[in-house]
Amino acid sequence: LTDHQGRNWVGIRNGLYLYESGHFREVRKLNGDPTGLILSITEDTAHTIWATSLANGFRLIRVAKDKAVEETPVPPSAGLRIVRADTAHGVWLSYGDGQLRHLTDGKLSGCKLNLGRGSFREVVPVNEDEVLAITTFSLQACRHGRVQTMDARNGLPDSSYLTGLFDLNGNLWLMSARGLLRISKDQFASW
Repeated sequence: LTDHQGRNWVGIRNGLYLYESGHFREVRKLNGDPTGLILSITEDTAHTIWATSLANGFRLIRVAKDKAVEETPVPPSAGLRIVRADTAHGVWLSYGDGQLRHLTDGKLSGCKLNLGRGSFREVVPVNEDEVLAITTFSLQACRHGRVQTMDARNGLPDSSYLTGLFDLNGNLWLMSARGLLRISKDQFASW
């Protein structure tokens, strides 16, 4: 992750590191221990760094002023995976059990998706009330607490996507094993 100051944050096997001025500096947990295996990193609109880690269980780590200032354990059954900043002042969290949760002002809301035998590949925030989940076998959106699914049965040309993003014009680009797919802003809005 490259933050708003142009500094690089890197998660590796046993830690979270900040690369700046040609040097890596480790960011440790409040008790001085390494953060553990970093699964995902994002920066929110308030310039807070968030990371998901696996160290004696799944954890959400909040970093402010280049220090871990908060660590929240997550029940192992939930399996916190991906964290992504929304377009306002919160973050979206994906869990191994299919939950997509929006954390804002200390409150959680969201949806439970049907992953089947699949898993989350990527989470793409649309706005503070809507997020797109790219899963093993479909696209699923959590829109204002409701789940909508798009897959090969209702219009997508492929059943498996690896990642995706929205461009500056609001069009959705998806990558599959067959190549790139563009879904226009209007098509996505009408889905």
